[in-house]
Amino acid sequence: MNYKQLIRIHENRPKNSNRLLEWMTIADLNNPDASSDFTKSKRAIRTALYKGENITARITSGSYNRNDDSLTFEFTTTATIKAHPAGSTFKKTDPHNNFALIPNNDRKYHMYVKVLNFMEWLRGTRPDSLSDSPITEREILDVLNSAYVQLFCDDPSFQYQTANYTLSQVDASIYPTNIPPKKWNKVHGDYNFLCKHLKGLLDQIGFFLPQMASIATQIIQKENL
Repeated sequence: MNYKQLIRIHENRPKNSNRLLEWMTIADLNNPDASSDFTKSKRAIRTALYKGENITARITSGSYNRNDDSLTFEFTTTATIKAHPAGSTFKKTDPHNNFALIPNNDRKYHMYVKVLNFMEWLRGTRPDSLSDSPITEREILDVLNSAYVQLFCDDPSFQYQTANYTLSQVDASIYPTNIPPKKWNKVHGDYNFLCKHLKGLLDQIGFFLPQMASIATQIIQKENL
């Protein structure tokens, strides 16, 4: 499978644009072809040192944005400290300040999964016979597996080693960039969508999906959706 086979085309055009939007699902981004061999090798080192992200990562929050009907989950995970010399300093990117590198004193990275048009998907997949029934976590899980998503990680490698740029080309970045890589694309190739942290998260997404569905259920109730 190649990159073009990963893309799903959304049939709506944005205003004042002749370009079709290209969207990605969790399943698309969890495809082995969505990560370069270099990312896979770095992920293997991290897994050997820390095990999977089901061990090192945790969901820290979930939030719903009524303006664009999006549901965003935030995860935190530790940096790969054991792979660096003792006393190493760590940095992370600030997507609100042109991806500037800032101190990462707690040596943790933040990963985000943004589910687009969440309630539209949820309502659109419900049979009319269930319109007055409470929404179940099973229904939410189905939406999480099917809806279009966007990703971000504040690990510098995500921004500066091709992943964010590649995601931006298919409308799958929360904080897109239009600056193409000039060095790391020669290491990763043309189609690397994930850093090692996000790859680890998606590798273990089956572990996190029930937690995400539970958080979504609480948000639906709290927001009276």
